[in-house]
Amino acid sequence: MVEPFADDEVSGERTDEPTDSADESTEITDEAADNADLNADLNADLNADLNADSDGDDAVDEPTDEASGEPTDVADEATDVADDEHVRAPATTPSEAAARLLELAARNADELVAEAEAEAEEVREGARAEADRVLDEARSEVERVRAELEETREKLNAEIDRLRETENEHREHLREHLHDVLTRVETTVVV
Repeated sequence: MVEPFADDEVSGERTDEPTDSADESTEITDEAADNADLNADLNADLNADLNADSDGDDAVDEPTDEASGEPTDVADEATDVADDEHVRAPATTPSEAAARLLELAARNADELVAEAEAEAEEVREGARAEADRVLDEARSEVERVRAELEETREKLNAEIDRLRETENEHREHLREHLHDVLTRVETTVVV
């Protein structure tokens, strides 16, 4: 079914170009399946990262003073670390998730570009093959027409030669006849 008008996907404005809703439906279904796969991959990666972080939290031992081996005050150490401007905090889970999301998006974009390039190459190859086929057909047609014209030319030249020969014969007969008539006229005495 062809819809008379379609909304522009980017701007949301109506366009005057007809679209094929079956093709759009297939594309949307394919994109939805791809998005579902990507979401599943992303969720699995995020869950794995979160599980790894939570497993690491359970295994943390209470900090101890290295010299005495006794527990130290964590609050004092946190204050000391906060005062030190050169120490950076480790990457947080949300930023790791964002980085992972960006990585997945970049990978997805690379895959889509590769697919588009492959499809474009297929279209180019198909167009080249079609162009070659059309050129071969055109060349064959040119040769066929040229052969027909050459054959017709030979027939017409033969007909011209035959007509010239007939003309010469008639001319010769006419000359002989006129010569005979002239001879009779001269031999006849006018009385």
